[in-house]
Amino acid sequence: MGIEQIQTVVKKLLAKLVRFIKLAQEGELAEDYVDEFIKFLQDNQKELLALKLDSTVDELFELVYNYTVNFAEANDFDISTISKVGENNKVINLMEYLNLQKNIYESLY
Repeated sequence: MGIEQIQTVVKKLLAKLVRFIKLAQEGELAEDYVDEFIKFLQDNQKELLALKLDSTVDELFELVYNYTVNFAEANDFDISTISKVGENNKVINLMEYLNLQKNIYESLY
């Protein structure tokens, strides 16, 4: 895997994180974007898990974590199964957060 490919994946990840946060802040986040984000993470899992994301991006992950916690609590979902940002790999945590959100959306039907 070349450096350019890694940079492309990182740029896409950061763009998706920023878009997620913007949609969440505007109250426009929907299940289809969560699905799209999960698919991106799954499709690029090998590259993403190999990344060593430093603490400069922690704030973005924290915002997704906080949104997930608030969304879960508002819908009476248990959050004890998800890790805080500092624990585990950030990408694995992000998958946990998005999968919990997906479960919440599915429970609303």
